[in-house]
Amino acid sequence: MKIENSDQHALEILADTVSVTLGRSNIVTREVRRAYESGRPVDFFTAKAAFNALPGWQRQQIGDAAQERAWTARRVATRPTGRDWRDLGDRDKTIMFPVIPRGVHPANTAATKHSQGALASALPAGPKRPA
Repeated sequence: MKIENSDQHALEILADTVSVTLGRSNIVTREVRRAYESGRPVDFFTAKAAFNALPGWQRQQIGDAAQERAWTARRVATRPTGRDWRDLGDRDKTIMFPVIPRGVHPANTAATKHSQGALASALPAGPKRPA
């Protein structure tokens, strides 16, 4: 029996957090790191027992730090663009753009006709064709 991929990733984050919090030579750090690297269930249960032997305040501190690391890793992994869309309050709303039916073209407005006339008058006159 092998540990699942998501559990393996969670163990990696926990191992890094325990290492930073307790130090690299701590027994809990070594057990969690071994469980992460081997992936064997027996190492997983040994790491679980070692972690649960810590005082409650320390488990809470490590858990909070690991959760923050996990959220940070997830935000970085799921952000394909440089823009952070979380700041938009209505990001869940869908914007519907109207579709112009095939064969229908927007009417020329006076502004469009005026700009086309200005463009034509700005171009140099070429040779005149006989009528």
